[in-house]
Amino acid sequence: MSTDFVGFDEMRQRVRKAFESAALPDAVDRLYLVRNMIGKVRISVPEKLEHDENCRNALRGLARELGGVMGAHGYLPDEADDTGVLFVSDGMLKLLGKEARPIPDLPGLPAHCTVYWAERLVTGSDWWNVRPPADTNRPARRWTLFGAKGGLGCTTTAAVLAREYARKGEQVLVVDLDLESPGLSSAMLDADTRPEFGVTDWFVEDLVGQEGAVMEKMTATPAWARDLEGGVRIAPAHGRRPREYLAKLGRVYMSSRGKDWGSRLEKMLSGLEDACSPNLVLIESRNGLHDIAAAAIAAIDADVLMFATDSDSSWENYSILFRHWREYLFRNPPDGYKEAANRLRERLHIVSAMTPSGDSYLNGFRKRSRRPFADSLYDDAPHDPLVVYWDRGFAAGASLCRFDDEVITRAYDSFLNDFEHSSGKNGASVSDGNRSARRRPLAHAPLRRRSGDPEETATGMRETATMPIAFMCHAKPQCCDALEIFKQAERLFIGWPLFAEGHDYDPRHLQTCMVNLGVDDDEWAGIVANNQNYLDNVPQFNRHRNFVRDVARDSIAVVPRPEDNAAWVARITGSYSIVDSPEWAADYLALRKRQGLGYNNDKEKKHIADVAQGWRIDRYRRVDWAQIPEALRHTLKSPGTFARFRLEGSKLKAHAALKKIIEGN
Repeated sequence: MSTDFVGFDEMRQRVRKAFESAALPDAVDRLYLVRNMIGKVRISVPEKLEHDENCRNALRGLARELGGVMGAHGYLPDEADDTGVLFVSDGMLKLLGKEARPIPDLPGLPAHCTVYWAERLVTGSDWWNVRPPADTNRPARRWTLFGAKGGLGCTTTAAVLAREYARKGEQVLVVDLDLESPGLSSAMLDADTRPEFGVTDWFVEDLVGQEGAVMEKMTATPAWARDLEGGVRIAPAHGRRPREYLAKLGRVYMSSRGKDWGSRLEKMLSGLEDACSPNLVLIESRNGLHDIAAAAIAAIDADVLMFATDSDSSWENYSILFRHWREYLFRNPPDGYKEAANRLRERLHIVSAMTPSGDSYLNGFRKRSRRPFADSLYDDAPHDPLVVYWDRGFAAGASLCRFDDEVITRAYDSFLNDFEHSSGKNGASVSDGNRSARRRPLAHAPLRRRSGDPEETATGMRETATMPIAFMCHAKPQCCDALEIFKQAERLFIGWPLFAEGHDYDPRHLQTCMVNLGVDDDEWAGIVANNQNYLDNVPQFNRHRNFVRDVARDSIAVVPRPEDNAAWVARITGSYSIVDSPEWAADYLALRKRQGLGYNNDKEKKHIADVAQGWRIDRYRRVDWAQIPEALRHTLKSPGTFARFRLEGSKLKAHAALKKIIEGN
């Protein structure tokens, strides 16, 4: 054995040297190099080879070579004959095969022989072990909430999502896998509503075959969810009486009856899904680069919300993880795992946590977040962050057993809108289990197409949405209360124009100097690649592009004016378009002047473009504030330019409620 220091990181690079003098017989068709839990490497081969003297001698010779180059991480040459080679059963090799990755281009091998590298870890899970889904037809869509470090708001976000989708009529299951620092039990469930058992109880009793008795008593409904249209079930880390929690925790991560911890986790989740029949499953993972989090991210076919702040520690942690995936998973995926590896790329969604107000921080976050993705996982990183804003209402650790709608709106309105855009199949629920129709991440989200031939508009845009929605629009471009212009033009405008590179601003030719948000993906990618206006405000322009995609004919818009005890409601009758030389332009500039706002229309201000892109409407109807369903009013308080309504029940119920108001006016 070499007396030189050989570090853990050098072991894989030294394998080639050990094989340079190998002369393995043709009978050796597969060979596993297994790094055990203390970091030593030994050879594992099928037990049938033990009875072949030529194979036995060649393998022990290879073991001596391996021990000689691995330093303290190998076995001493005089140990190799006894412990350097393991002849193991087909069942054990099958388990190794689930965790192994091929090592290509080694010398000294028969033509048909493959050498694999396998890691034996405390739990049997690993960050490279991305498994094909056990059931591609399950109705529930799974989301794992993960932070590279703690304190980023994963628990709060799980609670907000659960409440939001239960209000829409969804059945939501929330599972606490942050077992070393459990938060869901105390944060979301009052003491008298907690179940008898929790996740730790299931894993302990599964070791002795009693998991079925625990499954029936390990979820509970929080008090705040009892009157919602849908339902919420919480599976906390522990039950109402934790008792010997630490003793249980020491046994939770064991393998059992031939199943590693990742397989046991899949078994538990499938059992909970059978018992609770959820549409949406939210899994709060343990934070940090721990082996336990690997199962919640890589082993259970869940989309992943990856929480981060714009800090060196966040990006370094994600860079470490992505480099690991690149090295062990994407370069040489084992047979049957290439599709699973590619699917992992599609399942990652970055979240800007505790985001301060203002554009400068978010622009910096976006630029730095692209680097770890682009360096390791993508040729061109497609990830824009979903944004959770910092709010004082959450800063004091407020109980999640009760909610403040105004706090949630301020902190989560943007996140909830973008979460819906980054999820689900076309026109369907965010929780839809159909994997084949998911959207790509937000920066290059594809436009939906109508069935049959799409209709061309005057601006060359194609209509993309198929189902009408209901939404709020403030009608206050650049702080101007422009409702009278909206009514005069019989249009709904969305503001925030994106100007094309290389074209001078000209209000007579706005279709030329403004970017059409409805162009197809390829044209969009070419337009924004070097557009500094876009790069300075990526989240805002992506939200507008996604919004344009979703507004179909017969959608209903509400312009709130609570100070007048009224709202104005209109039906969309035309396609999104950009208008050249708006005939209401002079009136809009005069209105801005009357309101004490800037009214110049030059290359710097470009105010006429504020009221140039949008949709035709039938007419604006004044509706008394009291006629607006109470469940809709929290959306009307949203600070954003627009927001989709989140009514108790499905989106169509929100649309139906407003349609009824229109028909009565």
